[in-house]
Amino acid sequence: MTRADYEDFEGAYENTDTLWIHLCTSGGGRLLRNSRTQKLDGLFVPGRVGLGAPYDGGEGFGPRMSLLALGISERRLKRLAAELPGGDWTSRPWLRPTTTMPC
Repeated sequence: MTRADYEDFEGAYENTDTLWIHLCTSGGGRLLRNSRTQKLDGLFVPGRVGLGAPYDGGEGFGPRMSLLALGISERRLKRLAAELPGGDWTSRPWLRPTTTMPC
């Protein structure tokens, strides 16, 4: 977990393999992120929580703001999931979570 202060930015941003949970604590405003895998255009203001999934780099802009952020790397997330009971999805694909409920 980290606390980070960001200045206004515009331009390219790098890719990441980290899942981020952000809480805006001050500042904020319109935030735009645009890449092959991510399309985000909205307001990020104090009290708002945002989820940042791993993504390819892209372009965009953002406001000056302060955030509390919790990051979990994709590698670590996979290791944690594998440690759960039934977490070895590679040998038991029927345990893999789905986004739809079976009928």
